[in-house]
Amino acid sequence: MKSFLRKALPIVISSLTFPVAYANSDVTFIGSVTEETCEVLPDVDGAVSNTVQMGRIATSSTGSPIKFRLKAADPTSSGCTSLLDTDTATIAWSGPFDSVGLKSSGVSTATDSHVLLSTVNAKTGVVNMVEGTTSADFTADKAIDGFEYNAQLKSGIVVGNFTTAAAYTVAYK
Repeated sequence: MKSFLRKALPIVISSLTFPVAYANSDVTFIGSVTEETCEVLPDVDGAVSNTVQMGRIATSSTGSPIKFRLKAADPTSSGCTSLLDTDTATIAWSGPFDSVGLKSSGVSTATDSHVLLSTVNAKTGVVNMVEGTTSADFTADKAIDGFEYNAQLKSGIVVGNFTTAAAYTVAYK
């Protein structure tokens, strides 16, 4: 018993004398308030999916554009059928954007790579999503066929896997 106490007591004391380290982190709450609601979901190659496969590219290059849409989950719902081409849908993105595009997440090993995210059928044509410009206006009735985007993987010089994520909100006006 004395042997156990001699070994355990210093561990207990050292645990009590060193402060506990706390990690601070932010939580982002995203939403929109609108009179009309038409739920849209990501659509990749005709299938509802939250994952856009970017493929494999060489270092210091840009991959082919991958088209995806944010498309009405139920195009026959009253919230979707009431949208007009004179209405506006503003889609805002939230994520780790910088001056190039969407940065890699903490689990990526290709840390200097980005996703170049740009609109295809926005009211003003192509809008590149970068820090300071993370939203675009669409005619609201495009929700039925989809608000279209291109995503391209742009690599740096660090090899490895690439993962990132961004959230979107849609506000109908």
